[in-house]
Amino acid sequence: MSFDNLISDIPVGRRLRPTVFYTPEGYSTGSAKLMGRHSAGEAFLRAFLDRFNQRAITFLTPNSGDSNLAKKLARERGHTGEITCVEYERFADLDTSVLYLPTPGISEFAWRRLRSGEANYSICGVTHTTASHRVMEDIAQLLTSPARSWDAMICTSTAVRDSVNEILEPQAEFLRWKLGATRFELPQLPVIPLGVHSKDFQFTPEEREASREKLGIDSDQVVLLFSGRLSFHAKAHPHPMLQGAQLLAEALRDENKQVTLVQCGWYANESIEAAFNEYAALVSPDVNMVIVDGRVAAERSSAWAAADIFVSLSDNIQETFGLTPIEAMAAGLPSVVSDWNGYKDTIEHGVTGFRARTVMPPPGDGVDFAQRYDLGVDSYDMYCGHTCELISVDVAEVASYLITLSKDADLRSRVGQAARERVKNIYEWSQVIKRYEELWTELDLRREFDRSGFGENPLSQPPHKPDPFALYKCYPTEILHDTLDIILYNKVDRAQFTALTASGVHSFAKYVLPTFGEYSKVVQKLLKGKPKQVGTLIHEFGGSSELRARQVVSWLLKVGILGLPKKEGE
Repeated sequence: MSFDNLISDIPVGRRLRPTVFYTPEGYSTGSAKLMGRHSAGEAFLRAFLDRFNQRAITFLTPNSGDSNLAKKLARERGHTGEITCVEYERFADLDTSVLYLPTPGISEFAWRRLRSGEANYSICGVTHTTASHRVMEDIAQLLTSPARSWDAMICTSTAVRDSVNEILEPQAEFLRWKLGATRFELPQLPVIPLGVHSKDFQFTPEEREASREKLGIDSDQVVLLFSGRLSFHAKAHPHPMLQGAQLLAEALRDENKQVTLVQCGWYANESIEAAFNEYAALVSPDVNMVIVDGRVAAERSSAWAAADIFVSLSDNIQETFGLTPIEAMAAGLPSVVSDWNGYKDTIEHGVTGFRARTVMPPPGDGVDFAQRYDLGVDSYDMYCGHTCELISVDVAEVASYLITLSKDADLRSRVGQAARERVKNIYEWSQVIKRYEELWTELDLRREFDRSGFGENPLSQPPHKPDPFALYKCYPTEILHDTLDIILYNKVDRAQFTALTASGVHSFAKYVLPTFGEYSKVVQKLLKGKPKQVGTLIHEFGGSSELRARQVVSWLLKVGILGLPKKEGE
């Protein structure tokens, strides 16, 4: 039976117990520096908790504080199933079918998984921006890390998957040359879009009127909306939007209609804000500008409710999917966007909006930019900004689409309705999360079906993050082996022991320090001055593990309570 046939016979979610890696920062739109990944993370978690409402779920968290926040959030969302939180200290105890990461960095976690068994669960990440060299390195490492066929890195758009392959293919070529490599195992690279909760973007005529009044916009004005970070170097350069809006204002002048551009977002600093305002005055003097804080939920809602046409002319390499166009579709707004990466998937040209042509320099022209970024001459922001300055959006097309939509209310209505239908069928989070679950079920099966392809991994821990006592075993005179003789040098009472462990030179290492009870168990097995082999002492010690017993013996050796017998002749 083929693997595809096997999958088709298995019900979705047959025995899934998914784990979500959770930190508050990754799933909240309350950040002072709100970015698309925050909005996507918050919306994903909401859909995940709704989908798995009555089923057992797990959160992997860095600490107990984050665990408490994760449980609280899940309960507030109405989750009634079992909730388990596993903190980093107990990472090896993770019992799950799939670990979901809100990042593409699955290689790092694949190495960590190795210590507890690579076939114990699958790892699933997702791309957001892929423009930083750190993320590109993560992608390249997929070929050499223990990421397996039962893992996945979700690509949010077709363009992103193509760009991922642009990294993987030359990396594979290098490994063939350098190592003579002939076999490459990759995780799955499915294209699954981000989603939207469309109910959040449905507004009544009364809400539209109230929002316009709140923003100081007359009912007969044509309102364009941009939503997202207000950053010319790291999001979308404002030139094509501002010039397109100005050309629209000039075209509507004879009709005595004013054009208002609502920019719903935030500036990283005052200098960027000043640059935006100065450029708007220069390029679009006839357009009424309204700026609202996109980090405030009520302000975002007002902006969406007041708009007639959505505009997003991304020209930046850090964009991968573009969440706001599907939010615009959910709001029933026609869109004018750039024909750029993820927008190519989401906006059907002429159906749910219009895509304006984009142009960028040919391959080879950006080598200098990559080198400057690599050497630290340019920051990541400057790297994105330099490339953005050489990428253009066809302003004439932008203006043409804006004018057409502004003058044809029936067209706006038809396009907006088609947009709502497209969201309902494809981008509603309740639909997208089903695709996640289908993927996770497939990965769960691959761990059973595909495991023989490359055989078991010969390693049980990352070679680049080894046991320090293995890596540096050549450093000491002796290794604490079972036949090593040790003796009791000094006994201390409870007060002395407490003072010893409470001293600042030891108390920092509470994780390894013995308790007084553990100390007592060891010294009771030793007669002062009479040697005993470590293996015998550890066996007599009992307790939770030999590892813990060796830690206790090692520390008591360190502080001179235990010692090594003198050699003959000394």
